[in-house]
Amino acid sequence: MAPPLAFVGPLAIIMTVSSVSSSKINRCPLRHKSGVQRPPLVIGHRGASFHLPEHTIPSYRLALEMDADFIEPDLVASKDGILVAVHSVDLNVTTNV
Repeated sequence: MAPPLAFVGPLAIIMTVSSVSSSKINRCPLRHKSGVQRPPLVIGHRGASFHLPEHTIPSYRLALEMDADFIEPDLVASKDGILVAVHSVDLNVTTNV
């Protein structure tokens, strides 16, 4: 039987990195069916992966500097149950192997 962490791979785990300030709420509200206004959430998928290599500390920091509300890493469990931040489990995509 696979370790419990092996089932984390297909799921994206969202980590809260900052709270939404009232200035963001007033800056760009969205109206929902209920009539309640909520701000849009800015999510740094793999950090600021357009600007820096994905899943790196500098990429996560830049996403925060760019006012991301969340960082969303792609987590995959290795065979021994260790979580690794990587988008694809195919080594040809992420390395020159």
